Amino acid sequence: MRSNILNSGLNFRHAMRRAAGIANDPELIRELVREVRSKINSVEDGKNLAADIVEKLRMMIRMLRAYIRGEYRDIPWKSLILIIGALLYFLVPIDIIPDFIPATGFVDDVAVILLVFKTISDDITAYRQFESEKATELND
Repeated sequence: MRSNILNSGLNFRHAMRRAAGIANDPELIRELVREVRSKINSVEDGKNLAADIVEKLRMMIRMLRAYIRGEYRDIPWKSLILIIGALLYFLVPIDIIPDFIPATGFVDDVAVILLVFKTISDDITAYRQFESEKATELND
């Protein structure tokens, strides 16, 4: 059991190292977003992820897209790296619990997504406020 925890941490640390390199390249962020959206769609078809997790993934994608478009730059660097790292971890099919294992394959992915979402909750709240204000402006 302890080795699984250590391996999980090492895998996520690897994703975080990769995230730092991706965060400086808008095209790599776009590619990451495309791949994550594709995986969400394929996973949703199989009903392997709860709607709440899919919504959290979509929120992170919206934040990244707004960031690379220059519409929203109030994402702290640490939060940006955490978002990218979580999305990279979600994309990797072979991690602590391989994604192809029925019923349990996404447990580790969900844990990482929930942890990152909780860690950056203040930034999520701020972004939701931004989205709300932007929607209000469009409706005026």
